[in-house]
Amino acid sequence: MNPLQIEMLLHYRCLGGEFRDFEIPAVRKAFLGFIKNGMIKKCKSSTPLNTYKLTERGNVFIDHICNLDIPEIKTEWIMKDK
Repeated sequence: MNPLQIEMLLHYRCLGGEFRDFEIPAVRKAFLGFIKNGMIKKCKSSTPLNTYKLTERGNVFIDHICNLDIPEIKTEWIMKDK
């Protein structure tokens, strides 16, 4: 999953309106993929500000991303052989 796709899922979770730049192929492709994979769905009573929303599957995915541990930097010093 790339940053654009994560941004789109967050958009549909928080706002629900149309995502910007839908004419861009990458946006359209991601949107159609989310529909196909059951991540977003059309609202039953849609308005211009509330057309699509995350499904339970999409919400679980975003919850998983939000609960990831922050990576720690690990530095190791190694002696080179002479």
